[in-house]
Amino acid sequence: MNAPYTDYRIKAITRSHRDEVVTLDDGRLAVYTRMPAENNLANLDIILQISRYLGAPQKQVILFRGHNSPNKTIRVYTS
Repeated sequence: MNAPYTDYRIKAITRSHRDEVVTLDDGRLAVYTRMPAENNLANLDIILQISRYLGAPQKQVILFRGHNSPNKTIRVYTS
């Protein structure tokens, strides 16, 4: 039986000059965000960017691990 979700490893780059999601050589996704890593602003923007990048509804994308770290795990639930 398949899991009802997929986990993605994320490398967050905050206070960037661009908003972009790219795939790194090691398979992680690098998420560049203009938001600072303060008051949860960067995490919220990362969730928004990942949902757009994957074409998933934002309510199905959660920050699973790494709330205070640049290395994060995002969990995307499937319908």
